[in-house]
Amino acid sequence: MRKTTVEWFYRWVGFSVANGKHKWIIDIYNRITPLPANHMMLYTEPWCAATVSALGERLNLTEYIYPECSCNRMIALYQKNGRWEERDDYTPQIGDLCFYDWQDSGFGECTGEADHVGMVCDVSGNTFKVLEGNYSNEVKSRTMQIDGKYIRGFGLPNYAKAAIGYKVPVDKTNIRTMAGQVPYLNIDNNNEAVKMAKILFNSLGSVSYTDLTLPTTSRV
Repeated sequence: MRKTTVEWFYRWVGFSVANGKHKWIIDIYNRITPLPANHMMLYTEPWCAATVSALGERLNLTEYIYPECSCNRMIALYQKNGRWEERDDYTPQIGDLCFYDWQDSGFGECTGEADHVGMVCDVSGNTFKVLEGNYSNEVKSRTMQIDGKYIRGFGLPNYAKAAIGYKVPVDKTNIRTMAGQVPYLNIDNNNEAVKMAKILFNSLGSVSYTDLTLPTTSRV
């Protein structure tokens, strides 16, 4: 379950503000129901927490990867549900969420406001790697030291519980092939290709045809 989640996150590496693909992530986030804080995100807002939340939405795991666009409100959800680890010297597992406080002095436990969040994707010795959205305006990873500076704490999704009866989402790469290698569909059109794509995606149930489209609305 942890490995599957991280593997899906890796598919978004390279999505950035520069290439516009961060909009796909924010569009997925804005589909979450109910929308956290009743706030529809703009494409210009910080999107680290939204990235982790969008991953949970895409994998039908929002019951365990608690959705929020605010790092601190997300921390509060993990604390409320008994899934929070405060210790900086905690050795994380892949799939755990790492929260950062850029004002951390590096002395004692960090208890300040969180500024950023990502998902642990690898652990080796006394270091671990974290996949992050909005890391210098793109999705990429950084390497951290266990018990290192800037660690605010860790959110611990309950993957063991999530794995019970879990179905792996349909691979959208295969859907694209099934749809005839159509690289881009404008869902505002009502031509035959769009009609056929809607029928195909609706028949698959867990996948929306909007997953294959570039955003057609602008939130600036």
